[in-house]
Amino acid sequence: MVAGNLVRITEASSKVAREIGDSLYGLKGMNSESPAVQDILSALATKIRQSKAEFNRQILVMALCGLQRMGTDNSAVQEVFEALAEKISKSSVDFEGPETIDSRFEVRGISSDSPAVQDMFLKLQDKIRERSST
Repeated sequence: MVAGNLVRITEASSKVAREIGDSLYGLKGMNSESPAVQDILSALATKIRQSKAEFNRQILVMALCGLQRMGTDNSAVQEVFEALAEKISKSSVDFEGPETIDSRFEVRGISSDSPAVQDMFLKLQDKIRERSST
């Protein structure tokens, strides 16, 4: 019975992670200056922080793809990157792989001058190194 409940919890967490990834991906090409987009981004940042789900490589790449060309001077965009950085640093998932390497191409138009963006990629780099050394 406990194992069955654990499987359902894991499946539910995976579903939440996928829904967050899909939601961020769905914002691809949208203008982060729009108040409606900012509201969605803030809500998603909160959801990322509250979720117990671990993001895998695919979810991370979907999120980054959705954040393309969004202005990092926008506080809602920064919130999402900060939440992603937290999620990555706490994750036990192996982020190393072609999808992660290709993710650097998914952030076209996102300024690397942003401390939130830098932190997210530093945490990702640390996590890849950590997993590679084990």
